[in-house]
Amino acid sequence: HTGGSLLPRRWSQILTNGTFGWTADDCGTGHLWSGNAHENKLTPWQNDPYAHNGPEQLFILENGQQTALFGAGDGLDTVIRYGPGTAVWEKRWQSRSVKVTAFVPQGYQARLFLIETAGFGAGATLQWQASLQMSAHWKGRQYVRARSQNGRIMAENPANTEYQQTLYFSAAQPLELASQSSNHTFTATLPVEETMVLFAGVEEPPALSGAGARQLLAETTQYWEQQAAFLTVQTPDEALNHYLSFWGRYQTIACRLLARTALYQCGGAYGFRDQLQDVCGLLPNGTGMEKEQILRCCRHQYQEGDVQHWWHPLPSGERGVRTRITDDLLWLPYALCRWVKVTGDKTLMQEKTTWLVSEPLKQGEEQRYEQAAISPEQDTVFDHCIRAIECSLGRGVGQHGLCLIGTGDWNDGMDRLGAEGKGESVWLTWFLSMVLEEFSTLCEGERRERYQRLSQKLAEQADKAWDGGWYRRAYDDHGSPVGSRESRECQIDAIAQSFAVFAPNPSPERARQAVQAAAARLYDRKTGTVALLDPPFRDWREVGYISAYPAGIRENGGQYTHAAVWLAMAAFRMGDGELGWQLLKTLLPEQLDNTVYQGEPYVLAGDVSTAPGRKGRAGWTWYTGAASWYCRAAAEELLGLRVEDGKLYIQPNLPQSWHGYDASWTLDGVTLEIHVLRGTNAALTVNGIAAEQGIVLSEYTGKVDIQVTIV
Repeated sequence: HTGGSLLPRRWSQILTNGTFGWTADDCGTGHLWSGNAHENKLTPWQNDPYAHNGPEQLFILENGQQTALFGAGDGLDTVIRYGPGTAVWEKRWQSRSVKVTAFVPQGYQARLFLIETAGFGAGATLQWQASLQMSAHWKGRQYVRARSQNGRIMAENPANTEYQQTLYFSAAQPLELASQSSNHTFTATLPVEETMVLFAGVEEPPALSGAGARQLLAETTQYWEQQAAFLTVQTPDEALNHYLSFWGRYQTIACRLLARTALYQCGGAYGFRDQLQDVCGLLPNGTGMEKEQILRCCRHQYQEGDVQHWWHPLPSGERGVRTRITDDLLWLPYALCRWVKVTGDKTLMQEKTTWLVSEPLKQGEEQRYEQAAISPEQDTVFDHCIRAIECSLGRGVGQHGLCLIGTGDWNDGMDRLGAEGKGESVWLTWFLSMVLEEFSTLCEGERRERYQRLSQKLAEQADKAWDGGWYRRAYDDHGSPVGSRESRECQIDAIAQSFAVFAPNPSPERARQAVQAAAARLYDRKTGTVALLDPPFRDWREVGYISAYPAGIRENGGQYTHAAVWLAMAAFRMGDGELGWQLLKTLLPEQLDNTVYQGEPYVLAGDVSTAPGRKGRAGWTWYTGAASWYCRAAAEELLGLRVEDGKLYIQPNLPQSWHGYDASWTLDGVTLEIHVLRGTNAALTVNGIAAEQGIVLSEYTGKVDIQVTIV
């Protein structure tokens, strides 16, 4: 309920089917796109969470009065609901009511408005205003031309040669083009009826009745429930129940994988490391996207083994950026290991795909945006992973025996630490050690033994970066440490501590101490934030563009939610369920004070400020890979629901205050009803069958065997 006013910041919803989409929000100010949210914006993208007048608006005109159908701060209470693939606005005033439902149906390159009204007289008209862009950049909108033809509004942008599309606006009743301003904004009117269906898309509009639109709406809702609500939980924490049971996976699939855009970042591109991590969180509930993304990333790997940091899928051919960022390529073998470990299916290893071909980056050339050639040569996914690992190993190590950081090692903002080619990364060394250990299980003979030896050697070198209470983060080109107790900035960084637990650390007690130190230093219970590092950089030396952020904002000492989830996972891996849960609970926005937080309470923010005067304020929301990692951490580490080699293991790691939980999980088409009870009457049942430690319940679950550990 808006109560007739507006929220301090817009709350939004992502509506998409992967080929078409709309960023809906309380004021209706989001942008419409086709194919690529960045390269083919149909209406302008507004990177302003405080804007209330957007590129597309709906009004009802009656007796000289204009009423906005979206939230408008006009004194009329607006009820706004976001659900599976839908956004709904409802208004009532005097004897009138309007309900607008927006959705993007599967199989259509279009968005629909289903408008239901009551109480209006014969003279009422609906006014539909749209400011058009139909290009990647704002200046390109000047070429848009709109015209009325056969009761429809049709628009083209002849300057957009990449996407030569006609954008249609239509309804059951003929649309009248009331005005056209500056050649790119139109206003159309139509008489108000009890049910109206408005179509906006880049295909010939079908004849849609109200009943037909309602059927498409039902199908859209059902589709998203199947995609995102395959695991529903009932725990003592309602905020966790809401996020894990639907919104976490919806955020991952709709926003991260399909739309790749949101209010705060209009990406449109695929990130090599980004979407690989996203799909890892969808396993074992296969959507088809997991395998597809692994193969897609193989096709964006150069013959030398390095990869495109990100790329735009475009009709004329894909274009991406080749960089010296050092962790991207390692997420490919990581993702393959995750696939095989969870599914037990090794056939993906032998599927073949192509490479990219271009001249390697020259000395002094940090990156290049290009349309690379595609090799006629094809090799297996396993070969692609081998070449990624060998490329990473071939880059060598620095004077401390640690992996060279290049122009970034997950934290892209540390892009100057290795500007001279000598900077080293403790985190990257842990990560490569972890990848080598896991990938060695897919190898045989001498390669397997070599990777295991190298994994241990790298872990030993990373362990030498011990600073007395935690691990250093990196060393710059001059050999000076970053993440040291004696540093002026960044005395401690969270991810070097978390991955010390994930990697084959020769000093597990040090890893435990490091995670505890990170939690003690970075977890602020009062403000509900988990900082990435502390203290922030203040540009006293050349670290990278991280120093350009104000202290406490984003990577520069703010909460970067990715890293906060990793810290929680590390706590669970150490057996500290209390700390792990407290960290996860802190990240759930539903239980935060929204007068401070101000972001959407139903999806995670990529970052939260720790800066004075802005502590606890949400940064970018929706478009964050933290969503997928959070779902993994909550399901696998907290609830203990883990699938390996096609078997479900139930081994909860619950806080003492919890009595247990219930879960309904659909795996391989079979729904498992799981009941966990702890304490003196400890019990675990699956589909009503009492489970004892070690019992396999395959006869109840079809393809899935279950092995359980009693809490």
